[in-house]
Amino acid sequence: MKPCVACHVISGPLGAGKTSAILSLLQSMPDADSAVIVNDFGRTGLDGEILKSSVRDIEIRNIPGGCLCCSSMPDLHRAFEELLTRPGLRRIFVEPSGLAIMPDLVAYLRRTYTALGLHPGRIFALLNPKRTKEAHYRSLPFYTALIDHADVLVANRIDQCTTRDLESFREWTARLRPAKTAVIETTFGRISPELLAESNPAEQGAETAGTRLYPVHEHSEHSGGFSTDGLPPVCETRFAESLRKWVADGLNGAGVLRFKAVLPTTSGWRLFEIAEDSVQVRPMPEADAAKLDWISSAEIPASAVREALRACEGP
Repeated sequence: MKPCVACHVISGPLGAGKTSAILSLLQSMPDADSAVIVNDFGRTGLDGEILKSSVRDIEIRNIPGGCLCCSSMPDLHRAFEELLTRPGLRRIFVEPSGLAIMPDLVAYLRRTYTALGLHPGRIFALLNPKRTKEAHYRSLPFYTALIDHADVLVANRIDQCTTRDLESFREWTARLRPAKTAVIETTFGRISPELLAESNPAEQGAETAGTRLYPVHEHSEHSGGFSTDGLPPVCETRFAESLRKWVADGLNGAGVLRFKAVLPTTSGWRLFEIAEDSVQVRPMPEADAAKLDWISSAEIPASAVREALRACEGP
């Protein structure tokens, strides 16, 4: 009999630390056991590239340029079918984009688990307690759906939180009904592999009635991105400072909700990120080409980003 493969969803809003969480889990288990499906709302599939550069023996499928909850759902189905031909596979991690509408994605998964030979693993939702308040849960449909469909809530980046932030988060999550399987507090997306233990089907809740297999809806956010080889190195310090200005003032009249770039700098290759209104920079292995992705409140032309890169060229 074909073994049943567990499917775990690692969800969360833009910049919550989903990729870091998956990376942490992968580094704590045998390479041959796992595969990852990564969905980027942006166009170049940078999250998948980041994972590939860190765990080279894991099979990773990139689904860029759309959302698993709607336009990219057929691509998700094909990725499942292809990965499930791999011998020895025990689990698949799915990282939806930070804009995914969870009821539609979860409804699709519940309809297709048995047909594909998948076991419904736990759904994790990463949140930053400093930014996620009870008011979000009560008033914003995105947060309501994200939290309601999660089995495990992960309070990430607690090093950025005040004591009061954490107290409020604990008080709020303790009142959630039904209670979550677990609520954990961590930094850098670290999740114990013990939480991947088989879930009880009752944890998964009831399917949303009337949800279409391939639902149609629109996302109001705009995405952009490009890849290019031969890009002159930028000054790491100056480009990071430019990103901080984007956080404060936007770019080309638009708010920058998320930005990722793997770029050559005068100090070596770097990953630049805007996540939750903060700028992060870390070393990356040398790449064949520079890649940039962004999500914004209004359209930002690639020419505006290229101009910012040119302004930061050199030492």
